[in-house]
Amino acid sequence: MTADLLRRFYDYDGWATARLLDAADGLPAELWTAPGGAGVRSIRDGFVHMLTGHLRWLSWWEGSLPVEQAIRLTLDPEQFADAAAVRTKDAEIRSRLDRFVGGLTDADAQRTLSATLPWGGTMSGPLWETMLHVANHGTQHRAEIAALLSA
Repeated sequence: MTADLLRRFYDYDGWATARLLDAADGLPAELWTAPGGAGVRSIRDGFVHMLTGHLRWLSWWEGSLPVEQAIRLTLDPEQFADAAAVRTKDAEIRSRLDRFVGGLTDADAQRTLSATLPWGGTMSGPLWETMLHVANHGTQHRAEIAALLSA
């Protein structure tokens, strides 16, 4: 049940991000990079922040990088001139994410992840909790981007 629920969350995550990218297609460069105000990133930076979060966590979950390296992964917003560039990187990450989530079992979702964080402290908990956190993270930043697009 847990793995199926996570698949549904990530299906929604992909669908919602694609819809938002559709809305951002053709946005003039000055609006793409305009500061959002009140601590909200620009539209471009909001998308890149979401992509970075997905890439960091996924790299750890799937084991392609040790946690110490995964946490430090950063995408450069300057490399994303428009929504099409974000869409290309999102498709690359989404393909890996879909493979990972697609192969997830309920037992996998219960696996404990533990790490010492570079800034001090530790984190420990089941994989499903971190996956839910990342899905929620995307929801927050899509809402911020949607508000900027609506304005």
